[in-house]
Amino acid sequence: MLDVNGFPLGSTLPQTTSTLQEAATTAYSYSGVRALSEINDANDADAYPWLSPDALHLYYITGTARKLMFAQRASTNSPFSAPMAVLLDLASPPESCWLSADELDIYFTANNSLYFAQRPSLTAKFGKPTMVALTGLLTSFVSCPSLSTTQDRLFLFASAIGIVEFARTSATSFTYVRKLPVPVGFQPYPGQLSKDNLTYFLGASNNIDKRMLYQLSRPSTSAAFEASSFQLVQGINVTTAYNGQPSMSANMECVVFTATSDSDNSWVSNELYLASRNEATILASSKAASLSVAVYPNPAAEYIWLKYPYSAAHPGNLAIMSTTGATVLTQPLDDASGQLTLNTQALRNGVYLYRISQFDNDKLAISTGKFIVSH
Repeated sequence: MLDVNGFPLGSTLPQTTSTLQEAATTAYSYSGVRALSEINDANDADAYPWLSPDALHLYYITGTARKLMFAQRASTNSPFSAPMAVLLDLASPPESCWLSADELDIYFTANNSLYFAQRPSLTAKFGKPTMVALTGLLTSFVSCPSLSTTQDRLFLFASAIGIVEFARTSATSFTYVRKLPVPVGFQPYPGQLSKDNLTYFLGASNNIDKRMLYQLSRPSTSAAFEASSFQLVQGINVTTAYNGQPSMSANMECVVFTATSDSDNSWVSNELYLASRNEATILASSKAASLSVAVYPNPAAEYIWLKYPYSAAHPGNLAIMSTTGATVLTQPLDDASGQLTLNTQALRNGVYLYRISQFDNDKLAISTGKFIVSH
């Protein structure tokens, strides 16, 4: 029988009897927590989600047979569409996954190993997967991979160990760096790195309360995560269930995670939930200024220029959608010049919507608008 993370029962970290430490809570909170009933299978597992930076695309693992599924939605206020299977050319079924921001690279675990595959476009199939070597990790059940934006660092949950960080040594290999620390008395479970690489969301329990969602944070990507940054995430946890396997959109505005029933903490009881960040509370408490953005020329024929406020510590994120809600482009705004040139020659004539978001020092600012492509 499999536990909630898909591991054989008894293969995870042993329970600790150390003196418990009380965790601090985050300064921000989430609201509007709901089950993703439009895609959840009431009779089988829905687990290990990966949410795109714009929160419009969702990949996850479903069923005892463990299929990789994809669902999308037109806006962050819309329900997800009926899920579709994503095929991977591998004999063993996928157990968890992580994708690059453009969704063209995928890392996934299967049969206690890590694999990597690519595709040329969102409508194409992924190519033949390549096994990734993990030097310094003894044989272990592994799950929930997540990589830094540059894909030079890998974070992975390993049963009987915890959250492990690796450094890339080649195109197909990583080597062990450290285990992420949590306070004494807490047991970590699978999690995921934030899109800006500064926060690690994870499930954790203290042997008294049910598993809840916590975070570790760091001031820069060159710094290590420390146990002193461990905080309980406010407003998101389903108090009657075991919470885990979180995945965040850009700036952590939306989180998809799993919650399992009180009486059946097993793999098949996993269901997906969605929470949205309480932006009104954040903006009111931090007195965030509006985000100043310029887009020109408008209409555009061949190119469009975007000017935005640049933050080295917290790059913004751009999402471009068609009027039907289909995502055309997502990418981080990380150029120090604060300017981006987009080639619009491949776009069809019509109206396009853009959304730019940036979060810094508990200040969330969003700019939305539209532009016209006319060749």
